[in-house]
Amino acid sequence: MTNPGAPPSVPTTARPWLALAGLSLSMLVLNLNATTLSVALTDIARELKADTQALQWIFISYNLTAAALLLVAGAIGDRFGRKRVLLLGLAMFGLASLAGAWAPNAVALTGVRAVMGLGSAIVTPMSLSIIPTVFPEERRGRAIGIWSGSVAVGIPLGPIIGGYLLSEFWWGSIFLLNVVSVVITLAACAVLIPESRGEPSRMDLPGLVLSTTGTAALVYGLINAEHGWGSARTLGWICGGLILLAFFAGYELRTPRPLVQLGWFRSAALRGALVALVFLFFAMAGMSFVVPLYLEGVLGYGPMATGVLLTPLAITLVAASFLSSSVVASVGGRNTVVTGLVTMGAGFAVAALVTPHSGPSPVVVAELLIGFGVGLASPPSMNIAVGSLPSGKVGSGSGLFNAFRQLGGVFGVAVVGAVVSAGYAHRTAAASAGLPASSAESVRASVANVRPVASALGGESGRRMREEAFQAFATSMSLGLLISAGIALAAAVLAVTWIPGRSTGPDM
Repeated sequence: MTNPGAPPSVPTTARPWLALAGLSLSMLVLNLNATTLSVALTDIARELKADTQALQWIFISYNLTAAALLLVAGAIGDRFGRKRVLLLGLAMFGLASLAGAWAPNAVALTGVRAVMGLGSAIVTPMSLSIIPTVFPEERRGRAIGIWSGSVAVGIPLGPIIGGYLLSEFWWGSIFLLNVVSVVITLAACAVLIPESRGEPSRMDLPGLVLSTTGTAALVYGLINAEHGWGSARTLGWICGGLILLAFFAGYELRTPRPLVQLGWFRSAALRGALVALVFLFFAMAGMSFVVPLYLEGVLGYGPMATGVLLTPLAITLVAASFLSSSVVASVGGRNTVVTGLVTMGAGFAVAALVTPHSGPSPVVVAELLIGFGVGLASPPSMNIAVGSLPSGKVGSGSGLFNAFRQLGGVFGVAVVGAVVSAGYAHRTAAASAGLPASSAESVRASVANVRPVASALGGESGRRMREEAFQAFATSMSLGLLISAGIALAAAVLAVTWIPGRSTGPDM
């Protein structure tokens, strides 16, 4: 029987690698955006007067809308053509980036980032789902490894390019970088990528609404935890989100055309691979949010230096991504995934050693470990997940997997950011007690404001306030990173339990 997702005109020799080049370029554009934003957070906080909560929403609005549309984007590509939908997503991403360069406030920038997330949600599953349509099974694992490596390449380039732009121009220049990159990528993908389709399926709009609103309510409750984890406001939003998600699960079990095929989760290998993917992005997003604030806000590095200090994570991530398929061939997919998760956990434990006077050393060592763990575990996790799909559902399944990855990013920023934000606000209450009301509010809002306020105060009072605020942030950050370490180890245990021994996916 002919596979509807595999165009017969595409050869299996030279053309697939040219197509992979276009697909990899599309993912590079998306990941340049994520990493350049990290080094711009301090500038955005100052220029747009954004507190830590506002920064969290700017950061995760992208992931939240991406996760929502990812659940249907794969099905849209299966119906209307994956290449056509991929080009549409790139155009949406580029136009939103153009608007973001001149966003007047944090609310507008959050909205722009949400639209960028919609574009990303279209591009990501299309990019992955095209790979099985142009590569035979025996070469698919290597292709996915290269695709994952292209995702990683944006991590070292983003901070360095972003740091340079922020040193020479204003924070909006990082969004103009996206526009230039999208124009080049659109041209490449239009020429290099063949069109393909899968089995069309109907859209589950009630499921989409329930899953999106439930996740948004849960995340809102987590981000507002600075009002107290036991406050009625925090618990109300968290419980409301969980109730909506429970209704979503119940609805999906009853509807004949569900948004999420819950039956797929009967596969223990799929569950284990998804747990790994969720935590990998949880880790990356949480780290990307708090570490730049520490490097710039506490240690006082500029954007360019911060970008350089973020590259060790990228170097080991890229190297491990390309080595991953060889490691899988030697020890199996499960052992590779577990090793990556444990290595990440060790990295977070090292990062938790930071103090206001420790310098960047704990962060750099932690980045080396975390980057290696992510690069090692990500390709086999994705390949095991893809190999667990029913035939003809590559597009829809890829959307589900990438939705889980994006949700991992959402909860990484929400959980780690909430721990840091709530802890910092609580611990700086005493440090800012004797300050004028506006200065005290500024210090409690973000660590990015501490140095300007301390300089304005001057003398011993300014020095003492600065030291206490920096200690408050470092302590809160350490707690958030220790939580990440614990989750990494828990994910490793689940991967051992669920993924079959020496599992490799369909073609490794």
